[in-house]
Amino acid sequence: MASKRLQKKKAVAASRLETKKTDYIKISTQKAEPAKITTENQKEPRLTAAPKEDFIYQQRFSRYYDELKWLYCELYENSKDALSYLKDLTLQMRRFYDEREQELQNSDIERAENPNWYRTESLSGMEIYKDSLPETEAAQNELLNYMEECLVNFLFLKGTGKDCSAFAARSHGRNICICSDFSFHFPETFVQSSNAFSPAAFNNMIFQLLSLANQGTDMICVNPLPPLHSIGRMMRLVCEIVCPGVLLLGKTDTEQESSFSWFGSPENPVFHLLFSSENMADIWHTAATRDVSLLRRQIDKCTSLPENCVFQNCLRNHDEIRWNLDYSYLKDCAMEEIPHKKYLNDFFTGKYPGSFARGEQFKEGVYGTTASLCGIEKADFEGNTPALEKAVRYDITLHSFLLSLPGIPVLLSGDEIGKLNDYSLPTGDFDKNLAENRKLTHTVQGQIFSSLNQLKSVRSSHKVFNSSVPARTIESWDVSVLALVRETDEEKFIGIYNFSEYDKTAWINEEDGIYTDLISGREMKAKGVNIPAFGFLWLLRK
Repeated sequence: MASKRLQKKKAVAASRLETKKTDYIKISTQKAEPAKITTENQKEPRLTAAPKEDFIYQQRFSRYYDELKWLYCELYENSKDALSYLKDLTLQMRRFYDEREQELQNSDIERAENPNWYRTESLSGMEIYKDSLPETEAAQNELLNYMEECLVNFLFLKGTGKDCSAFAARSHGRNICICSDFSFHFPETFVQSSNAFSPAAFNNMIFQLLSLANQGTDMICVNPLPPLHSIGRMMRLVCEIVCPGVLLLGKTDTEQESSFSWFGSPENPVFHLLFSSENMADIWHTAATRDVSLLRRQIDKCTSLPENCVFQNCLRNHDEIRWNLDYSYLKDCAMEEIPHKKYLNDFFTGKYPGSFARGEQFKEGVYGTTASLCGIEKADFEGNTPALEKAVRYDITLHSFLLSLPGIPVLLSGDEIGKLNDYSLPTGDFDKNLAENRKLTHTVQGQIFSSLNQLKSVRSSHKVFNSSVPARTIESWDVSVLALVRETDEEKFIGIYNFSEYDKTAWINEEDGIYTDLISGREMKAKGVNIPAFGFLWLLRK
C-alpha cells in the first residue's frame, strides 16, 4: 500500500514540472493547473529510450528530458495522443543520434566542453547560395581555397533542398564551419491557436531539423517562428540531447528589443545567435541620413544583454533591406514612417538628388550590393576618380564598422571584392572572374580585398573583439560621427566612423594613455581625432 502511495506521489510530481521564468523568455499557459493529458492506453516514454547503452546520450537525455516533456505536454494538453507522439519523438531522436557520423559526435563532445566556441574573435563568415556550389570535388576545393584566402571560417549556405554532406565534410577538413537554412512553414492559424500545429507536425519539423544536422551542418538558420517561445526552446532541448555541437540561428523581422526574448535566458536559452534585419536597416538608414543617432541608440541597447546573446551581423545578405526601423524614436527626430521610407528608397535607387547609391527597389525595401549602395557603381560608370576613391573608402569603412561589432560578421559573397549589382544574376553568386582582380592592388577589387583581410587579421589578434565583450558608444559631438568603445581588463578599443562626405573631427576626450592606430601603427592620443570623409580609425590602448 505504501509503495502505491509513493508511486502516486511521484506521478503527481511529474505532472507538475515547471520551468524557471525570466524577463527574457515567456513560456506560460492560461491555466493555473498543470497540463492534463489523457493517458488511457498510453505508456510514458522511459528515460532510457535507447536500443543500446550509451552513457553520453543517456546523460544528456536525463538532463533535458523532463523540461522537454513538460513543454511538449503543455503545448499539446488538448491532444489525447500527446504522450504517444512524445514517445515517437524520443525514439527517433535516439535513431538520429545513432546515425550521426563519429566525427560529428566527436565535435559535439568538444563543443559541449567549450560552449563559448562560437564567440571567438577569429570567426568570420561569408554567405553564398547553396545552388551555386560547384558539383565536382576539384571545383569545391578551389572554392574552399578561395574562402581560406578570404580568412573565412564560417560559410552560410542560403537555400534549401540540396544535400551538402560531402561539401560539409571537405569544409570541416579545412576548419570551415557550415550554416544551412531550415525553412518550415507554419500554418497561418498557428499564430492565433497552437492547436493548428499538431504534435505530428511538430515531430516532423524536428526530424527535418535533425536530418539537416546529420548532413554535417554546424549552424542551422531557422526562419521566424510563431510568437510562442516554447517551440524554440524545445528545438534547443532536442539539439542539446542529439547534437549539442550544432548552433541554432534565429531570424527575426520584429523590433529589436522584442527580438531579444528569442535568446531566452542564460538558464533557459533558446537560440544561440540572432540575426535581426533591423540592425542592417539601421546602418543603411545612417548612411542615407548622415545621422548616427539611431545607430548609437541601438548599439547601447545591446550593452546590458547577457553573454548568451550573440548576433550575426551583416551589411548585406540575399534579402532586400527592409526599413523596419524604430519609428517611435524617429518620430521624435521629425522623421515620419511613410515619407522616411520613401526617402530611403529614393536615395538608394539613385532617384534622390545628390545620391551616390545605385540599388533596385524590391517590394517596400531596397536590393543591392554594398559596393553599389556605397557609390562605387555610380562613380565607376561616370569615370569620376575622386568620387570612386571616396566610395571605395566608404565601402571599407562600413565593413570596418561591421567587423568591430560584437558577434559574427558575415559578408555577402562578392562584397569582399566590391562586386557591383548584376541585374541578370542573383546577388550572392560567386564571381570567379571578378575575383581574379583581387591580386591587382591598383583595382577596386584589390583595394577592398586587401583592406578587409587586414581588418580581419587585426580583429582575430585581439581578445577585445570577442563576442562576449559588449560595445558602447561615446559622444563625438558630431551627428555624422560614431565613436564605439569595447574594453577588457587588458585592452581598450575605440572605433570612430565618419558617415559624412566631409572631413570631420571626433571631439572625444579619453584621458587614459596613448593609443595605437591598428591599421597604420601610428601612436596618438584619443582626443580631437581627425577623420577623413567616409573614413574610420581603429584605436587600441593596452
